[in-house]
Amino acid sequence: MSRTSKTEPKTEQVIDRILRTREEVEPSSGFVASVMARVHREASSPAAPPPLSFPWRQVVAAGLAGLGTALVLVLVLGGVLPNPMVGALEGVGRSGELPALLVRLAAALVVTWLATAVPRWLVS
Repeated sequence: MSRTSKTEPKTEQVIDRILRTREEVEPSSGFVASVMARVHREASSPAAPPPLSFPWRQVVAAGLAGLGTALVLVLVLGGVLPNPMVGALEGVGRSGELPALLVRLAAALVVTWLATAVPRWLVS
């Protein structure tokens, strides 16, 4: 069952007494010296792993994919390449045209994703 009312004030008094005391916590006598010795040993050991290098291959691949995407966009907007979305919304009101439009949009998204993901996958 629940505690009696006689033990609750004692518990609170004990907790208050513990919290009021300022007992300093100090490490044992040899702890600091042993930790510092270990730190110096690890710092001077030749078995330390080499620093991580910057992922230049991934940066270059992502940059090339971005430049390629931008180039295609400029060529499409400039009229050099045919725009696959011209006329895509024509006839959407007719029955059966909306699913075809959604399929074309999904295909365009998949091609765009592949054009950016495959170069990054190849160099990683």
